[in-house]
Amino acid sequence: MDRCILPFLLSTLLCTTYSVHADNIKCWMNDEGIRECGNTVPQKYSQQGHQEFNEEAIKVKEIAPAKSATEIAEEVRKEEEVRKRKEQETLDRRLLDLFSKEEDIESARQAILSTIEGQVSSIQTIIESLKANLNDIEENYQLAEGNKDVTESQRETIRNNIRNAKQRIKDNEKTLEEKLQEKMEVNRKHDEYMAHFRKIKEKGMGYITTLKEKPPEDKEQGKTTPATPPAEQPAKE
Repeated sequence: MDRCILPFLLSTLLCTTYSVHADNIKCWMNDEGIRECGNTVPQKYSQQGHQEFNEEAIKVKEIAPAKSATEIAEEVRKEEEVRKRKEQETLDRRLLDLFSKEEDIESARQAILSTIEGQVSSIQTIIESLKANLNDIEENYQLAEGNKDVTESQRETIRNNIRNAKQRIKDNEKTLEEKLQEKMEVNRKHDEYMAHFRKIKEKGMGYITTLKEKPPEDKEQGKTTPATPPAEQPAKE
């Protein structure tokens, strides 16, 4: 590599071996703070940045120094902060699209709970009826056991009826438990909506107004945002 130490002015920058058809001359600072130039940047200086000049000694490119691990980590941290802020704004906007006041959240909760409670009441009535029917079948079986006129085939039929009744009770009790869990989940979700809504209000009307006026990120990118809550919507029957 042809290399020469040059003064600050680059009117006499080019080494005598530099051809008019060569690549741009690259200049860097050495360990002593002296500018050096050549066709390629030495490996030991490759991370500190350099300048490139054409054959007329005009600077055509500025290569910035490579970023340190600390600088890269700081950039990643800032990018993550921006990502989280945009994500939170999206969640806040979706909640405000669904509910304009706390009463709306409570009304939605009660509407869903009312439907579930009606289903729970119906299932409980069915279970009570099935248990009463099972009790009657079991009593009939006890009578059949002591009755010589009842054949084994008839007893087996009664036993099958008992098994079927117990299975129906079990199935309905499982459905009942699922509905009770669903009721708890609805309350949990709407408690979260309420807490989230109050946090948004704490940020002030300025934040809320800006949030409503600012287009969502996906709309800016030409996408459509579905009107869904910030979390999964409660199940509807």
